[in-house]
Amino acid sequence: MESSTSKADIIIKPVLLKAGIPLALSVAGFICAKIVANPSVNPKGSSLETDDQVCSLETNSPKFRYEDGLHSFSSTCMHSTECLEIQDNKRELEEEISRLRIRLDELQKRESELELQFIRYCDLKEQESVLMEVSNMLLLLVARVEFLEREAVGV
Repeated sequence: MESSTSKADIIIKPVLLKAGIPLALSVAGFICAKIVANPSVNPKGSSLETDDQVCSLETNSPKFRYEDGLHSFSSTCMHSTECLEIQDNKRELEEEISRLRIRLDELQKRESELELQFIRYCDLKEQESVLMEVSNMLLLLVARVEFLEREAVGV
């Protein structure tokens, strides 16, 4: 009988591990979600005033203050490395735009040249077909003249 009990224990242990770990993780996730969702429980012990202070500090900084106007924003922005990178990126983009415009002009010229070549090609093809028609008519006339010539000699 002990052999059947040990087999059952061997089967139950992996099942408990397979079911227990996901269950424990889902319970822990649920508890964390409840803590995050409930604003009255703050694990750090800080109040909501600190959040208001952070927001007021952000709006009072020279970058975000609008009372001095846009000029002060751009002047404070000019000295920071981020703004210099933005200006460099802006210059690079403007150069890229100018290169693309030049390329567009070249492609439009090429398009017009190709369009003119196509029109000439179509005209030449039309002339070729007319010439082939005239050539065929000429061959028919030559054949008719030969026929009439044979008929006249045979009379």
